[in-house]
Amino acid sequence: MFIYRKYWTEMHQPASMKRPLDCFEQVAAVLGEPGAPAPEVDWDEVRQQLGVAPPADYRRFVDRFGAGWVGALRVFAPRASTPSFDLFRQVERVTELTTEFRGSTTPTFPGPYHPQEGGLIVWGEMDGLHFFWNPAGADPDAWPVMISDESWLMTFTPDKSFTLFLADYLAGKNAGSGAPLLSPDEGVGVRFVPAS
Repeated sequence: MFIYRKYWTEMHQPASMKRPLDCFEQVAAVLGEPGAPAPEVDWDEVRQQLGVAPPADYRRFVDRFGAGWVGALRVFAPRASTPSFDLFRQVERVTELTTEFRGSTTPTFPGPYHPQEGGLIVWGEMDGLHFFWNPAGADPDAWPVMISDESWLMTFTPDKSFTLFLADYLAGKNAGSGAPLLSPDEGVGVRFVPAS
């Protein structure tokens, strides 16, 4: 099956990434200290298993908070004890779902998902929306966040890094690029709740 590896970059024509790329301190200031230390992650193992290193701001976030809820958004982490928050399990699940989706489309949908070359890498989910990195370049710190709806046909590129996206989300700012309005409140509030 032919998968067009530059599909996402060419489909969405990402603009230059909005700065700053690393807004971890801003996100951490809003979320406060986690109630318990996050489980330690072997990032070399993650790189080997995924075939790429996740962005540095995501690694900092996971090292501090681990997997859990940021408002109404589920953020995955490698080897999370709860399968619905485990990054590796969710990458597999997205592969299964998109393979099933491709089998139902004519012509075959060309957008690749990890582990296919140039495929989007899932990192979170909320109310039927999937959150990804678009590995559009050699520097993971410059990978833009992408959002897909559950039909896999509507995708949006806020052109923001992981933590800039989280910072704007926590501040109630629109994700931009036609994306749906996301609110951290949604009955949960602006806080971090660890996966359990």
